[in-house]
Amino acid sequence: MEIIRTVLGDIAPADLGITLVHEHILCDFIGADKVSKERYDVNEVFNVMLPYLSEIHRLGVRGFVDCTPAYLGRDVQLLADLSKASGIQILTNTGLYKEPY
Repeated sequence: MEIIRTVLGDIAPADLGITLVHEHILCDFIGADKVSKERYDVNEVFNVMLPYLSEIHRLGVRGFVDCTPAYLGRDVQLLADLSKASGIQILTNTGLYKEPY
């Protein structure tokens, strides 16, 4: 069985539709040793980003690949909340960078 794993769970490939393949909801370039959830207001990010996601959904986009790595502030719960609220299927990465890169 073919599946696509989203932040809300598995879906069939046919359910993904038009997809933006390299995007970032939140990206903090402060550095891996300093990044933390205390550096941003999750509610503010949600409220700023939801209208954009809702608009692309209205325009026919159904998938969104958030490529933010953990060391730049990836927030999977935020992505899941935005996915639920907007109807956009959000995928994220699980990889790590190892210096030097």
